[in-house]
Amino acid sequence: MNERTPIPNINIGQVYDQRYSDAEVHYDKLGNLAGFFGRNMPVHRHDRYFQVHYVKSGT
Repeated sequence: MNERTPIPNINIGQVYDQRYSDAEVHYDKLGNLAGFFGRNMPVHRHDRYFQVHYVKSGT
């Protein structure tokens, strides 16, 4: 039988930037997030949050 590992939940206000711990909206540059979490972020979720990545330009 296969062991299933749950998908980790990341609370962005507790893990990344506590300025946003009670905020309804958080935004930042993807480069800043990648600098903190790494460029190859593993599968994760945000409990009770909806995440949108908006990329205006780049390659």
